[in-house]
Amino acid sequence: MVALALGQALGPFMMGLAAGDARVAPTGRLFLIGFIVALVSFASSFLLRVAPPKPAKTGTAPPLRVVEILKLQGLVWVIFASVMTVTTLDILVVYLPLLGTERHLEASHVGWLLTARALSSMASRLAYVSLFRVFGRVPLTVGTMALSTLGLFLLALPVPLILMYVAVVAVGYGLGISATLTLSGIVEIAPVAARATAMSMRLTGNRIGQVALPFSASLLAAPTGVPGVLVVTAVAVAVAGFAVQKTYPRR
Repeated sequence: MVALALGQALGPFMMGLAAGDARVAPTGRLFLIGFIVALVSFASSFLLRVAPPKPAKTGTAPPLRVVEILKLQGLVWVIFASVMTVTTLDILVVYLPLLGTERHLEASHVGWLLTARALSSMASRLAYVSLFRVFGRVPLTVGTMALSTLGLFLLALPVPLILMYVAVVAVGYGLGISATLTLSGIVEIAPVAARATAMSMRLTGNRIGQVALPFSASLLAAPTGVPGVLVVTAVAVAVAGFAVQKTYPRR
């Protein structure tokens, strides 16, 4: 996940370099850079090797049905929190350029804002283990999602550019850790025989959220503008954090 955050930082960084003082980024040049990166990624896929087969496990518990997995205490809300962390990052990628247009920002600043968000996510994931040991799973999950909520609210306000950087760093740092916590939380809640299915359910929820939440946000964007989208997203993130705090099994 650290490498993922690094990749999310490099893309906006290139946009900021290419845009300079322009209000609109040079899309032709950026698509050419993206095409080259895609070619390099495709070429690197030929270096992948098949992992050696693992010995078959014996004496494992029978797999649980999906309904039984959903009844596990706290699992549904951890999946919901995972959906919110993923889709909130997508909404930032889509709506931050629109917010920059509304506030008459140069395209380079939009790139730097997205880069700051991704770098803060990478920094939070590097500090994940230390923070987890100090605060524990549930307090750290609630705290980081609350930090993301405050950052989204701040970003929705008509604040100066420097405070927009503070807001995106808060959102990136909070969501960077909470995304990792929800992933490991699903593994902790689900029994060994159900972990693969639970992770598949998480991915399914993420894909549904990546369709449903941006679509809902687009309906809000027309009457309320980008700030309205950010406020509703902040409320949803806060609800997810509160639900995890109330339902996560204490052991």
